[in-house]
Amino acid sequence: MILVSQQEKVIKILSQSREKLDKANEIISQWVNEHHHQLAATSDSLYCNVLYLLAQSKLFTNQLDLGIKDNDIIETLKKSNRRYPMTKTKAAIEELEALGAIEIVSKRPKQHVITIL
Repeated sequence: MILVSQQEKVIKILSQSREKLDKANEIISQWVNEHHHQLAATSDSLYCNVLYLLAQSKLFTNQLDLGIKDNDIIETLKKSNRRYPMTKTKAAIEELEALGAIEIVSKRPKQHVITIL
């Protein structure tokens, strides 16, 4: 009985986490659509992916310094099925910062947090 109760708690927590991610994804998509004309020629999906990784970090990391670093974002997206080049991802991060969607919290190693959630 205790095991079942614990499993139900885990399922509830996972369900709530999924809902948070889904809501974050909606906000991100809406923000990118609203700012599309201000973004460079890079695909909207790159901006969405950068913001989604930062959203996951914000939602599921208890300490700021344990959050995802820019280099991790660059590596993750370079290895993704879209194979985003490092230079484009760096440029996208800089653009998102300039537009206020993210802010820098550390310069070494470089780290940003999402501000639109």
